Amino acid sequence: MSVSASNNYTISADDVLKHFTDDKYASAKYESLGNREYIRTSNTTNGNVTTLKQTRKVHTDVPGFAKKILNEWTELEETYTWTDAGDTKTCDIQTNLVGQPAKITGTIVLTNTPDGCNEDVTMAAEIKIPLIGKKLQKKAEEDIQNDLRRENDFNNSYFA
Repeated sequence: MSVSASNNYTISADDVLKHFTDDKYASAKYESLGNREYIRTSNTTNGNVTTLKQTRKVHTDVPGFAKKILNEWTELEETYTWTDAGDTKTCDIQTNLVGQPAKITGTIVLTNTPDGCNEDVTMAAEIKIPLIGKKLQKKAEEDIQNDLRRENDFNNSYFA
């Protein structure tokens, strides 16, 4: 299963990508989401490909049945690989949940429109814990969907 969101912004895909790769923007976004200890560990560009690596801690309302094996704060190690193809920018997202048999993958596509740009995001969680993995995956994807809404609200305010 995966979750998706489509958002429209009043600025170009180039401008959105500049924000998305800017450490000041990322710090403000993750702070607004209630994340902790955000650190951009690298930002490299090779031709039209920019790779961002970062860590942060996110809060999760852990269901009662999983409290003995999961923490309420989870450290994420994330890699965002952006490819700039002119009017379209694409991103491959790889996220490891430190110390847990889980990962989150996704894509972002930014496409210019006459009024700015469109952002299409698709994310999926994979949790490999016997017996409860599917329940936790469903909960993780609900959390991701909520975070995508909150990120869109932040972006609309930040880009204004």
